Amino acid sequence: MAINTHAMTFIEQLKHWFETFIFSANTSYMPHGNCYLWQTPLVQLHVVSDALIAIAYFSIPVMLVYFAYQQRKMLPFSLFAMFGGFILLCGIGHLLEIWTLWHPAYWLSGVEQALTALISCYTAASLFTLLPQFLALRTPEELAAVNAQLQVEVSQRRAIAVELEAMNQRLEELVAERTQELEDKNEDLKQAQTQLVQSEKMAALGKMVGGIAHEINNPLSFIRGNLNPTEEYAQSIFSALALYEEQCPEPDDYVAAALEELDLPFIRQDLPKIVESMKVGVRRI
Repeated sequence: MAINTHAMTFIEQLKHWFETFIFSANTSYMPHGNCYLWQTPLVQLHVVSDALIAIAYFSIPVMLVYFAYQQRKMLPFSLFAMFGGFILLCGIGHLLEIWTLWHPAYWLSGVEQALTALISCYTAASLFTLLPQFLALRTPEELAAVNAQLQVEVSQRRAIAVELEAMNQRLEELVAERTQELEDKNEDLKQAQTQLVQSEKMAALGKMVGGIAHEINNPLSFIRGNLNPTEEYAQSIFSALALYEEQCPEPDDYVAAALEELDLPFIRQDLPKIVESMKVGVRRI
């Protein structure tokens, strides 16, 4: 409670001080116009001059802050805001100069000048710290030279990019050609391999056929060599049987039954045909 009481007392005293000395004209002071002896031309000169200066000071911060906001990515906006505040307080000071011509509110004018001094000193100190950065900024001529150099580098890079694109295109064409050549050679190799396999198969088949022919040729040679004697022997047997039939036209029952079962006439006709067929088959093989 004691702390709250002291705080309220301090606030009341501060309010009374502001109302007494700052926001009210002290009758113990005389207006500033008395210094000009209330000469109308002189008073008008100061009023018009201070008013025009105040109007200029009020318009400059607006344009300055707008410019700083538009260029906030390149320029420190806070510094321009402080410049704007400093110029704005200067404009207010000139308005108070007009006000004190008729109202001696010098405490209010002094407080305003103190605020102006505080902001101006802080702005000057900030400007001093930022001065090396401002000095490092390039002049328009230097920026133009750097821009021209960048344009040359960009042109060179574009030319290099075009050349690289052409080289890349040529490399792709070479790769495509080489790939086609490899595919053709691979296809030729497959065909050669297929032909080689076929040749090996044919060679193996030839060997097998040769072996089979050799195995078949021996029996055929045996058959070929015995066909003529067999035919001669058969003719001799048939001649002997014919002679036997002439000498014994009436054989006994046993022999007659055996000859009937043998069907000797059919054998006489068919056996020469069989031998002839065998000869033809041997000749073809």
